[in-house]
Amino acid sequence: TNLISGRSYTVTAQANANTRSGAFYRDGALINTDSAAPFNFTWTPAVLGNHTFAATPWSSTNGTGISGATITVSFTVVTASPTPTPTPTPGNFAAVILATEPANLKGYWKCDETSGTTLVDSSGNFKNLTITGVINTNYWLGETGEQGTCFRTDGVAGYASRNDAVIPSLDNTNFTLFALFKGGTDFGVAAALAISNSTTANDRARIGQNKPTSQASAQARGHSTTAMASSFSGGTAFDGSWHSVAFRRNGTAFNLFVDGTRVASTTAILATGSTSNRTSLMHILRSGMTAYAKGSVQHAAIWNRALSDSEIVAIQTARTNPTPTPTP
Repeated sequence: TNLISGRSYTVTAQANANTRSGAFYRDGALINTDSAAPFNFTWTPAVLGNHTFAATPWSSTNGTGISGATITVSFTVVTASPTPTPTPTPGNFAAVILATEPANLKGYWKCDETSGTTLVDSSGNFKNLTITGVINTNYWLGETGEQGTCFRTDGVAGYASRNDAVIPSLDNTNFTLFALFKGGTDFGVAAALAISNSTTANDRARIGQNKPTSQASAQARGHSTTAMASSFSGGTAFDGSWHSVAFRRNGTAFNLFVDGTRVASTTAILATGSTSNRTSLMHILRSGMTAYAKGSVQHAAIWNRALSDSEIVAIQTARTNPTPTPTP
């Protein structure tokens, strides 16, 4: 019999009606006596290895007059087996995203393609992204990610986009942007997942890096530079490991999440009149010169709804727990 070191056990000895007390020995040394039936005591093993327990019944309460045979048992004290780390299950992770406010999921790109020039939209809205660049030079497909395979870009010319916005206007529209990113402090872009307008720096929402730090960054801008002209940032998302980044708008409240934890918040009133006409991954399409991301991305998603804290946490939990359930 194996006993786990550090775990408490109750040792009990059954005896006949003439027994008035019981003495317990471990490896020949007395460790406890009990004068009330049932005769037992609680013991927490600490010394690893093979041991013996013996219980001797006595016909008196002072340890005289043996009333029965001594019973001896052998056991081994072992360390507890470590709790295995759950293995991420890409299919289940995707299922949680697809089950989260599906009517409001406007675009979802798993980035699990292994060849070609298209990142397929899994939301059912047919919003595929077209990849720009030379494969295996500016971008790579089929590389191992955290949740299946991922899309990696070189920071020079690789990205994916489409010539419309999955949210065509930010006017009075809540949203949530989400993606898994892997990159270092040289990731290089503040807009790794974005909706934008190709002719202006306004009319956009995006998430990415607060370069050159390891923090995540987010920004939304309506049809003016006066509201939320500066981004806000927090958390650790670009340290060479995979992290989830989410950006939520709920009315005038804006929240940034890293790995399911809210790391920054701000408020703003976005100017109305916005029109967006691009959706992009790893390089924003707007007026002016913009950078290209150097790193990897997978499971990018955009909702035209403010997901609840619990829904964002459920998606994060799905990274390691195979059966989380999103809660509105």
